[in-house]
Amino acid sequence: MADWLGLNGEICVVTGGGGRATGAGCAEVGAAGVALLDNNLANAQASAEKMRAQGARAIAIQCDIADAASVRDAANKVAAELGPVDVLVNAVIFLASQRARYITGQEILVDGGVSHSLMGRMPRSGFEPGGNA
Repeated sequence: MADWLGLNGEICVVTGGGGRATGAGCAEVGAAGVALLDNNLANAQASAEKMRAQGARAIAIQCDIADAASVRDAANKVAAELGPVDVLVNAVIFLASQRARYITGQEILVDGGVSHSLMGRMPRSGFEPGGNA
């Protein structure tokens, strides 16, 4: 598979069950590591195992994206096991919440803070925790 996205050598984090195929694609084009964050740990582990069987460096981490503490714990595990994150793919479903009312006037939480928690660990993102997202 051609690496037209330039993922070779990158550390990729993919959230949500819908992202397992995306994670496999990252591994297939040569990502240095793939972390699958999913509330369903068994499914994420099965996908990570398939990637490892093909020679990829892949980990599975249980993460409830609606729980800020779970997201922080997952971000810490990714950093400890794979290093700085280069690519973040949010493949999660919108969830009801009080935190993102400004998007549509409704109470929606897009990713539970995954972007905020991981982007601070992405050196090339230019994101500064506590600054503007």
